[in-house]
Amino acid sequence: MTEPTLDLSAAPEAERAQRLGAAFVALAPGGSLTFATPGDPRKLVRDFVAKQWGHFDWAPLRAGDGRHLSQLSKRKQQGPHSILDMFGDDHRRCDELFANAESAAQQGDAALAADLFARYELGLQRHFRMEEEGIFPELDKRMGFMGGGPTMVMREEHQQMRGMLRRMAGSVEQGNLEEFLGACETMLYLMEQHNMKEEQMLYAMADDAFSADRDELLRRLVLF
Repeated sequence: MTEPTLDLSAAPEAERAQRLGAAFVALAPGGSLTFATPGDPRKLVRDFVAKQWGHFDWAPLRAGDGRHLSQLSKRKQQGPHSILDMFGDDHRRCDELFANAESAAQQGDAALAADLFARYELGLQRHFRMEEEGIFPELDKRMGFMGGGPTMVMREEHQQMRGMLRRMAGSVEQGNLEEFLGACETMLYLMEQHNMKEEQMLYAMADDAFSADRDELLRRLVLF
């Protein structure tokens, strides 16, 4: 089922927050919608952080040509986030985008595969930045890792996956779906192994380390 789309591109700026808020209220728990804005949507997202924190998830989908696409979801379990909850959910969101791009390529639709891959790449790169800029440096200090430990391994694996993203981007842009699907196989293996390490160990460690100020941290990270 295709999720609903709310186009705010032509709406007066003063009306955008109200219209997006009304559309969000109408969502069932676990539901999501795609919304379009003529510029960076983070001003609207800040309004949600202030008024709906613990009830929603937001992620950018596409940016360019003066039009931004984003996904807004209503959480099934509402309340304070944990790092495991927020980042585990984002793993699954990126996994779904990946699977959609791979499926389009398997069906021979190069244009759709390229569009869906661009959404996946944007989401995964954002996920990496949230970890590398927002969590890892302070976690290293609090845990005394001194640039080593599990965050070093995660950074190295991020670099591996960035290399695969470049390979996938090159092949799908050229319409070489066979090469793209071959790269997808490798990427899937890397993602599964990486996500398992983070969800079974690193995020629980981070939840403990940031227990006193975790909510403040996550309110900043959602705006990445």
